[in-house]
Amino acid sequence: RSRYAMVASSTISYATCFQAGLAIEGILAELAASMEDDAPAEAFDRPLARRLIAERLTPILHGAGVSDLSFGSGGAKRKVGILGYGHLGQHLYGAIQDGAPGTEGLEVAFVWNRSADKLESLPEALRLTGDASVCVREAQARGVGVVVEVAHPSISVALAAPLLRSGVDFVCGSPTALADSKAEASMREATKGVQSGGLYIPSGAFWGAQDVQALSNRGGLAELVVTMKKHPSSFRLNDATLDAKRETATKEGSGETLLYEGPVRGLCPLAPNNVNTMACAALAAAGLGFDGVTGRLVADPSLVTHEIEIETRGPTRPDGSRFSCVTKRSSPAPPGAVTSKATYGSF
Repeated sequence: RSRYAMVASSTISYATCFQAGLAIEGILAELAASMEDDAPAEAFDRPLARRLIAERLTPILHGAGVSDLSFGSGGAKRKVGILGYGHLGQHLYGAIQDGAPGTEGLEVAFVWNRSADKLESLPEALRLTGDASVCVREAQARGVGVVVEVAHPSISVALAAPLLRSGVDFVCGSPTALADSKAEASMREATKGVQSGGLYIPSGAFWGAQDVQALSNRGGLAELVVTMKKHPSSFRLNDATLDAKRETATKEGSGETLLYEGPVRGLCPLAPNNVNTMACAALAAAGLGFDGVTGRLVADPSLVTHEIEIETRGPTRPDGSRFSCVTKRSSPAPPGAVTSKATYGSF
């Protein structure tokens, strides 16, 4: 059977996507019915497919304001730009180069890193360094289709909007960047053009992100609390008071130390490299957002894992009952590790 993809952005409503999906399923069914039972999948009637798409799918998408439609990639690989070449950037590069499952049809067009020495092991043609703004120009020059940021939230703040406006899809690996309401508004606005790229947020270590998103979208989420526990040396903090608490927590036998409890928006700029899971939660739970989702950051010197507990609660019903769900994720991570290797695959 044919493969298809439906990309939803802020310019296309869920209702339109659902309607288009039904049209696509109808087209596939008619194509399948026109084929012999033992015919190979690629032997479908292409002229019939084009006619059905023009009659049934194109009007739906044109009605939603999508004027430039193209179907099929012709087998060309999609070019990827990687921003940041730390542990996660190296993982992404290696996975694509090795053809790991999920990377089929992708090739690396460039890797940018602020420090040039980290890129020495890469082919010279792929290396970009210095001012990050060079990536916008190079993405256009090299025909890049998607750029993945795994460097620092400041890089997403600087590059996401211009890349999106130029038609490049952007994967924000540091969603704490969106805790800045101006940055979030800029990125969302940049996706609204007909030719704009799409903005994507990896679920990272946020287990059950799609379930929380669905619950929030239908108005069934009243509270969301995300607790993250790590070894004190795994935190990179931008606040002297928090860092003093973290330093105290390094002493063996000190047990758990609560570094922060409150709205996720207030925590993101204090620990931008450590709480991307919480930022993802705030984006998934759109009804609560960065101000309504509660984050708890805990340091524990006994840990050799990253512990994440997600508590969701629905509204209280007339009879006093309410929905609740608690998930706990434990992933191995030695002291000092900012991201557990178990999280890499989510990107």
